[in-house]
Amino acid sequence: MPVDPLFPDKYPRGTSTGTVAILCEGDVNSYEADFLEKWASVALPSGPIVHVWPCGTGSAVRGMADAIGRTVRIAALLDRDFHEESSIAKVKKKWSTDAEKLGWSFLGFRMWGRNEIENYFLDDDVLLPVMTEAFGCSGTDVSQAVNEAVKLLVPFQALQYALHQTRSAWEDSDPQSLIGPSRPQWKSTGLEAVDAKKVEKDLKIRLAKWQSVVSDNDGLREPWKGDVILSTYSTLVQKWSSYTSDSMEWREVWAGKEVLKLVRQQLAAKKAGWWSADEAKANPVAWSEMKNNRARDAHDREIENQLRPKLVNRLVAVITSIASEPRRAEFDELANILKG
Repeated sequence: MPVDPLFPDKYPRGTSTGTVAILCEGDVNSYEADFLEKWASVALPSGPIVHVWPCGTGSAVRGMADAIGRTVRIAALLDRDFHEESSIAKVKKKWSTDAEKLGWSFLGFRMWGRNEIENYFLDDDVLLPVMTEAFGCSGTDVSQAVNEAVKLLVPFQALQYALHQTRSAWEDSDPQSLIGPSRPQWKSTGLEAVDAKKVEKDLKIRLAKWQSVVSDNDGLREPWKGDVILSTYSTLVQKWSSYTSDSMEWREVWAGKEVLKLVRQQLAAKKAGWWSADEAKANPVAWSEMKNNRARDAHDREIENQLRPKLVNRLVAVITSIASEPRRAEFDELANILKG
């Protein structure tokens, strides 16, 4: 069976003192994987050898850490995903505790300082030169597309933020705590079954304890009651409706991939070019005329695949060329983690 030459480098299984695996979100062909590979080659020219392991989701990063962490030296990098500072500290502590308990060769953990890697490509000194060259347009055209994307995405971003904050509280009450001792135990006479009645009694006690967390005599507590998520959404919509392309906060806390997507789609809809859907008939992309969202996303990915290396190269150049560059600090911190 032929082997894609990319994958031995993406997913090595050998042990080497000179090799580090950085586990991240995203797929094999993603901004995150492409950026980390390019950045590591520039920021760590003397080693270690960094293999980027894109794992898809954040939970899959945790699973991969347990799968390879006792064989390969690992570091973990997750999207911030609307986390507040207090919850970041909690997640970081959980990773350190798990690493020690499970015997991983663990170099460290961090989250992006912004919501996700795509947010860094939205700074003007990265986005404007790439988009103006790629689409043959002006900086004003790009800024107008950003402005429109920011205005249109307020409800979506507010909903995502409110949902994430609520889910964080829901997950803290995960009924995994309902699982008590129920496996057979070794005794001097051999394996002994656990009394099913004792397990049921213990389950009832644990269930009552969990129910007291989510409700009381007045009904559901917050956030399960729902008032907080509704008020958070309403407050954010009011606050974020004033944002423009010049505002900095959305570049840090919003889901950047959504802004980037709308910007490139708007630019592709303005005039014909390499991004046209029909090469035989070079026209601006008519997104509304495509059959469905699947068709739109498929063509959008083709455009994105052309832009991604340009955005990656530009960001790497910006954060590595000047030592005093403010955005460089968090990447230097990541480099120090990887150096061990």
